Amino acid sequence: MKTFLSFAFALISLSTQAAPEARIVSLEGIVTFQGKPVQLDTRITGDGEFKVGEKSVVKIFLSESRSTVVLGANTTSLVLLAHTPGHPNVNLAHGSARWISGDVKSNKIGGGIRTKNAMLTLKGTDFLASYHPLLGETETVCFDGTVQLRSTGKADDEKLVSKNQWSGIGGRFGSVTAGVLSLSPEVITYYQKQLPR
Repeated sequence: MKTFLSFAFALISLSTQAAPEARIVSLEGIVTFQGKPVQLDTRITGDGEFKVGEKSVVKIFLSESRSTVVLGANTTSLVLLAHTPGHPNVNLAHGSARWISGDVKSNKIGGGIRTKNAMLTLKGTDFLASYHPLLGETETVCFDGTVQLRSTGKADDEKLVSKNQWSGIGGRFGSVTAGVLSLSPEVITYYQKQLPR
């Protein structure tokens, strides 16, 4: 009987665990999720596509990883709420996104950002990523911690981008990940203002 009760309790516990969700914590302008407008404090419980309008910006808190994603104007991105190890939470189809990691002591660090030609994976990081499909360019600027920029086309093509550094791939940057560049404080400030925390 004890075994049955323990099993039943375990099943109830599993069924009552909250599904991964996201919450809109800041919003300016027009933003839709799965084609429907979102508002401040809107809660999202499924994966789906965000579209951010012109002169608009949205800040999304991901409950599972306790991380924050900021999507800039004219951005289209698929956001995946459940973190699968090795897979990013954000698939950036067009535009820009800033990733701010949550509690780095937790094991539930999100997987970062993916574009058509790159994966940006991380731990304890604040970074900006942008993707321009017309040019086929992905670039990243790291504000804190480190981010790994990896080509989706070549398994061994990757760069580790640290605080106040830049790298990119595609278009003007070339078919392999570009050399890492250290940026001046003025340039870092410029990029930080693009999508404030």
